[in-house]
Amino acid sequence: MTADRSVDAAAEPVVVLDHVTREFRRRGAPWQAGSAVVALDDVSLQIPRGSKFGVVGESGSGKTTLVRLVAALDQPTSGRVVVDGVDISRLQERQLRPLRRRLQLVFQDPMGSLDPRMRIRDVVAEPLRSNFGRKVPDSEPFPTEDWRARVSEVLAAVGLDDSALDRYPHQFSGGQRQRISIARAIAPRPGILLADEAVSALDVSTRGQILDLLAELATTEDFTLLFVSHDLSVIRHVCDRVAVLRRGILVESGLIADVYDRPQHPYTAELLAAVPTLAGGVERARGRAGDPEATI
Repeated sequence: MTADRSVDAAAEPVVVLDHVTREFRRRGAPWQAGSAVVALDDVSLQIPRGSKFGVVGESGSGKTTLVRLVAALDQPTSGRVVVDGVDISRLQERQLRPLRRRLQLVFQDPMGSLDPRMRIRDVVAEPLRSNFGRKVPDSEPFPTEDWRARVSEVLAAVGLDDSALDRYPHQFSGGQRQRISIARAIAPRPGILLADEAVSALDVSTRGQILDLLAELATTEDFTLLFVSHDLSVIRHVCDRVAVLRRGILVESGLIADVYDRPQHPYTAELLAAVPTLAGGVERARGRAGDPEATI
């Protein structure tokens, strides 16, 4: 599956970062003043509603900090983060509850986000319980038939059937566990899904399946996807737009075709040149075999 390029360029933004800076204080010795580490430096970007928006950059570029700010798990040092028209930059947790219902996350390590003591039916139903505020005893995992139907529906959407309901996370493969994490994330019908390095811990064949699944679900479940990765080939596979971060600075952003085929910043060009290709791999292999004249 290839990324859908049909998103209207004039679509209203669902997420806006307005001159956002995030600094962290690094403590020194007791007799020394702490130094500042700038994770994001005056970043401004807009994520159109309904888009599949990628954020790419090497380790330490500020990608995860950006995700945490959009998810209101952190606050900017300066600037504004606006989600669905609401400035969330300085809101208290009680005021963030409506956002929590509309925004879900998928993390890199699914096992780290799945409670090993919970059956899959409870894992997937958990955001329904927490987001819609009903106290449910452990003996009653499905308080309504609607919940039961929704859990089965999202498991089917990620390629799992009802035989998974009474099993535990350790009884599944890494790829299956990530499917379960995605099912849990989409269960409350979020408007925004944040995926932070969601496939980097998976093998190559499973990675492609999960990327195709996310791209398909973004359409069928009607959410905006913010996908973070250090891998440009992954971003190109699933996203229609991309922003490139380097050391906390936004160096380039735009449509995938524009950025990948006509990069404007030298750093973007360097990243693209470093992406492994079949021709490049064969050429390097022949070079190691002592065939300097071989070219592809």
